[in-house]
Amino acid sequence: MIALSEPHEIDFLPLVKAYPALSRRYGEVSCIAGLDMKTSEWIRLYPVPFRTLEDAQQFRKYQPIRAKVQRPRDDRRPESWRVDAESIEVVGPALSVEHEWAARRPIVEPAIGESMCAVRKAQKENGTSLQMFRPREVLELIIEDAEPDPEKGRQAEDWGDRTPFIGPPRVRVRG
Repeated sequence: MIALSEPHEIDFLPLVKAYPALSRRYGEVSCIAGLDMKTSEWIRLYPVPFRTLEDAQQFRKYQPIRAKVQRPRDDRRPESWRVDAESIEVVGPALSVEHEWAARRPIVEPAIGESMCAVRKAQKENGTSLQMFRPREVLELIIEDAEPDPEKGRQAEDWGDRTPFIGPPRVRVRG
């Protein structure tokens, strides 16, 4: 087991929000991947109970947040952090895409790896599991419909039916 670090605060720019999943330990949670806004290093925040966050804590991709984090006991990946969901604070609007990503570029650009070979090397050397790179050339892009797995769907429904901590979804109205 990894020793827990002392909780500390980070400024975080979320880039990817995973689809919510049911966890026996945490309920319905998501994994959020993004960058430390000061160092442009990759960070994975888990568990984020997104649907049950207060309205003022709800954030979008590329919207800066601040949160208290510490190292998890059961995840050795260097970018993984356990987030204190109650500490999540939205600190500004989503960064604009205007002027060729002028607001996003200083944070995102330094995080771009040089190649897929470098990504694989980092994974092999230290277990890194988050990275991005700019491909030299895109040869082909194929998008195919995925066939849902009916057995997994049934298992999720059965598990959800037996789990009392998941209540009705909150309804938010804008306008």
